[in-house]
Amino acid sequence: MENYLIMQRSHSIFLSEHNYSSSAIGFFWGSAVISEIIMFIFMARIIKKWNVKILILGTILITAVRWFIIGFFVDYYVLLFIAQILHAITYGVFHATSIMLIAKYFKGNNKSRGQAIYLSLSYGLGGAIGSALAGFYWDKLGGTIIFNICMLIMFIIFPLYYKNITKTLA
Repeated sequence: MENYLIMQRSHSIFLSEHNYSSSAIGFFWGSAVISEIIMFIFMARIIKKWNVKILILGTILITAVRWFIIGFFVDYYVLLFIAQILHAITYGVFHATSIMLIAKYFKGNNKSRGQAIYLSLSYGLGGAIGSALAGFYWDKLGGTIIFNICMLIMFIIFPLYYKNITKTLA
């Protein structure tokens, strides 16, 4: 989730550094949000059809692809638009499956505690750490390197998460 928050906090700056107008930046943000809303509409069907393990692991890989596209192909409008549409998966699917898992593992009054833990760790702690690191290194390394570090983090997380989720959701 810290990767998502880096995106949320740095993406407009990155696009501006690559001479995108405010209107174009707004269009990219709007397309990401609309794709996310559409994904949430279909999530109940998707979760019934696909295994949660596959959905979560898929979001990790697609997030890596998204950061790769943004980092290396920021000057290609169509590819950047595709990367924004992938937000439906990188955020929408991951968030929905996370909430579903919270509902599964936290029963009764503990569901709100589970959501609090999820939000505190992902948006709170993850967001603070990710934003601080990205902010600190942005001027030193540049946006392209930051987005590609995020991509590498996703490739590192994938096998760790695979091993862990296979045990947990077996």
